[in-house]
Amino acid sequence: MTRTLLAAVAATALLIPASLGGQTRLSLQVGANMSTIAGDDVRGPDSRRGLTAGASAIVPLSSVLSLQLGAGYSAKGAAIADLGLDVSFDLELGYLEAPLLVRVEPPVDGTISPHFMIGPVFALRSGCHVTVVAEGVTLSADCQNEIQDMKETDFGAMAGAGLDIATSGSLSVTLDVLYNLGLTSIAKSIGGIKNRSFSVVAGIAFPVG
Repeated sequence: MTRTLLAAVAATALLIPASLGGQTRLSLQVGANMSTIAGDDVRGPDSRRGLTAGASAIVPLSSVLSLQLGAGYSAKGAAIADLGLDVSFDLELGYLEAPLLVRVEPPVDGTISPHFMIGPVFALRSGCHVTVVAEGVTLSADCQNEIQDMKETDFGAMAGAGLDIATSGSLSVTLDVLYNLGLTSIAKSIGGIKNRSFSVVAGIAFPVG
């Protein structure tokens, strides 16, 4: 499924005409997530580390404005180290995400240029696993069989900033910091439980078409 999404991004980049404002670029990135859940019914969960990876087609609309179409995988969730009575909780979530971001690239001189991004992100849950440890006894369950209350989709808003560092030829190294704010509850019966994630990613970008 992930390979299919990445192939779709690459195909989209090749089909969009360069006359929109410049040459389309393909960006490949990988990094780390710090994620948690938040809401009125959530009391102080700890953050959970995970992997994020994906690809984006950066389509120029003008000299400073671009549209960034992405697809990739993001590991999310939360942990609670102490629920009381020697009980801990770990929620592991995986999503296939498709951000649609407006990207601003202020003109600067030199090999290092900044960019800023904001827009919606759509997500399809690809994995869900819950682990509870109570007085030394470990209990595990997944959303496919035991837990039916978790939604299969998510919707949020993403914002971030980064740097493009030009190297030899047309290749550039990218560094991005992103924040993903979940806007819908991830549970069916309990409202207000939403994803939150902070990501640091690095990658490469190169022209296509």
